[in-house]
Amino acid sequence: MHDTLVDASISLIRNNQHASGAYIASPSFPTYAYCWLRDGAYIAHAMDLYGEHESAKAFFRWVNATISSNRVGAERSLRIVEGAEPEGLGRHIQSVEQVRQSLRARWTLDGRRDDSEWPNYQPDGYGAWLWGLDEHIERTGDLGLWEESRETVEYVVECISKVWSAPSSDCWEEYPDRVHTSTLICMAGGLERIGRRAHDGRALSLAGAIKEYILCHGVFDGRLAKFCNHERHGDQWPPKRCAHAGPSIGDSVDASLLWAAVPYGVLDLADPRMVGTAMAIDRGLARGGGVRRYAADTYYGGGQWLLLTAWLGWYYCRTGEMGKALACLRWVENEAAEDCCLPEQVSRDLVDPVLYQPWVACWGPPANPLLWSHAMYLILRRELDDRAREV
Repeated sequence: MHDTLVDASISLIRNNQHASGAYIASPSFPTYAYCWLRDGAYIAHAMDLYGEHESAKAFFRWVNATISSNRVGAERSLRIVEGAEPEGLGRHIQSVEQVRQSLRARWTLDGRRDDSEWPNYQPDGYGAWLWGLDEHIERTGDLGLWEESRETVEYVVECISKVWSAPSSDCWEEYPDRVHTSTLICMAGGLERIGRRAHDGRALSLAGAIKEYILCHGVFDGRLAKFCNHERHGDQWPPKRCAHAGPSIGDSVDASLLWAAVPYGVLDLADPRMVGTAMAIDRGLARGGGVRRYAADTYYGGGQWLLLTAWLGWYYCRTGEMGKALACLRWVENEAAEDCCLPEQVSRDLVDPVLYQPWVACWGPPANPLLWSHAMYLILRRELDDRAREV
């Protein structure tokens, strides 16, 4: 079953890549009939790990074409924000919003704007894309793709520099009025990787500033927090906060905070703040082998996500806890259907079971298959196989 699931995952991804190069998030869940830069970056990385380099390259070329063909209005906005084109205050605020909207999280498979009702400003995807592009070039030596991508990269770095500390929806398309620690992690990690490749001091300086912001505003009780708090400085909180109050949802842990260590390296694996974050995720969000997004999750009642379980396993591989990593892999494999499809989440031991049926009535059952789930399974499986060969 295990080798079959690897082969099936690769085939599923290959067969659901559009002729444009875009990866559909889920071929059977109409709401996910788009390509997210975030999902796509990890799907492309998984394909690279298994030698499917042309598939990954096609995705990265699709990103270049899509951003290039949708950037006209935003270019003028950047000039207005920088003061090159004077505008009234109201128009200036609108222009900043236009810059934010240019960093769309998802696009149609043929590279057009998606104007559906789901939140579409999630800049973590652009950090993931920068990281994934550099990973692909590092693995393949495809300097031709790098030359093709340089102008797009410079444009995205410029956009990020204008809005990185502004509120946005997170990677779960929620809380658009907050600044999310994992979003900043993605941007910092992507900027650092691409800055080194381009020898771009501005990108590297920006990555450093975002890291500093995370450590100043995104740390609570010795670990990373779900949201950044502008009143926070490290672990110091304002005196008005009740000393006996439990953590708010903003102070709580989110499984996406694993990204700080793997793959972005914003915190070292041995950093006490990273260790504390991983422990909080393991103790608070890992139930019955699977990992939830966060403790107050209500999407489809708050189930266990396969891609996050694989991510926790990826983290354990890097920390040398191979037994725990293997347990995560086996849990994911056991959730595969007879046709080897991996869903987005499973509906056992929900955070709020009452909310499951309303979601089903509105949108249908949870996405199955989800290409991002298959990608994270492939990444974890390759990491474990590589570690086994080292022994």
